[in-house]
Amino acid sequence: MDSSNNHVIDPAFAGMSFADVCALAQRQQAQIKHISALNAKMAHEMAVLKRLKFAATSERFGPEQKSLLEEAVDEDLEALDREIGKLQRPANKPGDKHKP
Repeated sequence: MDSSNNHVIDPAFAGMSFADVCALAQRQQAQIKHISALNAKMAHEMAVLKRLKFAATSERFGPEQKSLLEEAVDEDLEALDREIGKLQRPANKPGDKHKP
């Protein structure tokens, strides 16, 4: 790599002080940690719901109970899918020039 490019500043950070860049990095690290925890929570919840859904196919439940459980699990899975979709879309706010 050319050593002359080592000191090129990304235009997104132009005009920001070192302290501002550090504060931005800390906020982004906190956001990443929060989103990772939320993702793990949702993945676990989805796994539990899928287990319940496939457990409902056994003969332990009567037809009515099985139908009600499947409906509830399907609704929960759809809600989780919608929430995951919201998290995956970029949430760029006007005036926030530091997000990609």
